[in-house]
Amino acid sequence: MPQGKIAMLGAPAAFGDFFEQLFCQFYEVERLPALREESCSKVQSARVIFLFHNPPRLDALQTLLSLRRKVTAPIVLVFLRHCAEWVQSAYRRGASDVLLHPGEREHVLDCFYRNYHNTKDITASKWSRMANWFEQFFSPNPKLGFMPEYLNPSSTPIVVASEAPPDIGANLFGHFSLRVRGRPVSNFPSRKVLELFAHLLLHCDKPVQRDNLLGIFWPDYPQESAKNSLNVAIHSLRRFLQPYLPGCEIITFSHGCYGFSPELTIRTDTASFQHHLNAANDALHRGETTSAMSALHQALHVYRGDFLANFRAEEWIEDHRNHLREKYLQALSRMSDYFFGKKDFYLTINVCNQMLDTDYTLEPVHRRLMECYLAIDERNLAIRQFKKCEQMMDRYFETKPSRRTDELYRQALQSSILTVQEPGF
Repeated sequence: MPQGKIAMLGAPAAFGDFFEQLFCQFYEVERLPALREESCSKVQSARVIFLFHNPPRLDALQTLLSLRRKVTAPIVLVFLRHCAEWVQSAYRRGASDVLLHPGEREHVLDCFYRNYHNTKDITASKWSRMANWFEQFFSPNPKLGFMPEYLNPSSTPIVVASEAPPDIGANLFGHFSLRVRGRPVSNFPSRKVLELFAHLLLHCDKPVQRDNLLGIFWPDYPQESAKNSLNVAIHSLRRFLQPYLPGCEIITFSHGCYGFSPELTIRTDTASFQHHLNAANDALHRGETTSAMSALHQALHVYRGDFLANFRAEEWIEDHRNHLREKYLQALSRMSDYFFGKKDFYLTINVCNQMLDTDYTLEPVHRRLMECYLAIDERNLAIRQFKKCEQMMDRYFETKPSRRTDELYRQALQSSILTVQEPGF
């Protein structure tokens, strides 16, 4: 027997399927496209209501006021995209809770149980939790949102406290962070030492030639002076890490190369990213498309921002930043092709928007979004996307969109005209 009812208002198909997968085994799930008079009774009997902010199909911030007058159950406002002003507005209009990451299983379940067992709207408690939502809002979480369960999403960062943490664990995507045997480490002796350490971590799977380090970090120094500077930096790095790794050699030098001691276990998000990409390529060569997409999805979750985003733009950093960003975009492109081929248009839109967040100048991605909007009968959104593309092309390339993109625009315009004319026939 169901343990209660959950109502969803305005959920896109992909998110509705995801929520139903999570809850249908134990709860009755009612999916409604919008709030209408005939649907009020269904909503009133729900223990928790998930109200999706999904304009133009459903503007939850407008619906929330009228819904709050009709029901006493907790109303969770679900943002597919969000900003701080929307979160504040949601609480002012009577939301019991806010869900900022509806594609992440742990966030959804935590939000559900916290509201399911607390049907009273306690204002003080609601506002006391505000810091938690804003921490989620500003945290560097992956932006992919919901993916099908068979892709096995994993949003856990590579550096986490666990029973057996690595000797050295580092996040190089986004802002640099380091843990040594589970302890956070910061305040490096100098910027140069930190950059040198980050470079060694990037290549932690193989030793780095001394001459390469000299050319990267001391390119204008005489040979002996550059070697001396490198020796000083390595010595400073060893001394800085020694209290965290007592008795370990840490940085070794052999056959003209620097590397980490083989005694140490080292994990970095960049290595994990490449590992998942390699797994995806291997699966594709074997013809195992679903396994490949699962590996790609894991790779995309590891990429939490540009490589060393808080470091100054040194040449070697920029080179790796651009290289890794290109790999990230290629992975997103493959996933976009996969979902588009399966006619999962909402998921394709999600992935394409993530690509444009990374590089707004990709005309094929604007065009793919237009194709998706036309496929789900959102012609106005297709027209709007063309206008964005047109502005982008003029600003960055001083040209117009290609003929293929223009044809989609004309198709959207023609469809809109026919829709307007239909009632007159």
